Amino acid sequence: MKKILSYAGKDKKYIYSAIMLLLFSTICGIIPFFLLNTIIVRLIEGQFVLGEALTMILGIGLCLLMKTLFYGGGLGLSHLGAFNILYNIRKSFSENMARHPMGHIMSEG
Repeated sequence: MKKILSYAGKDKKYIYSAIMLLLFSTICGIIPFFLLNTIIVRLIEGQFVLGEALTMILGIGLCLLMKTLFYGGGLGLSHLGAFNILYNIRKSFSENMARHPMGHIMSEG
C-alpha cells in the first residue's frame, strides 16, 4: 500500500477524501436502524406518538439520501485518485524504460 501511495503524490487528497466520504456514508447507513428500533420499541411499549414517529421516518429518509450522496462522492473521488495513481505508475515505468538501453531490456526481459 505504501508503494502504491508513493505514486499518488498530490492526488493523495482524493484517496483520503474518498475514505472520509465513505465513512460518512456508512454512518448514515447505520443510523436508520437505530431510528427504526426506537419506533418499534415505543410501539411495543405503548408510548407511540405519531408526530415523533413521522419525524424519525423523515430522519430515516434523510439518512438514506445522505448515505447515497456520500457514497457517490466517495466512489467518484476514489476512482479519480486511482486513475491518477495508475497514470503516475505508467509514466514512471515508461521513464524508467527510456533510460535503459534496448539491449539491456531485451536481455533482462
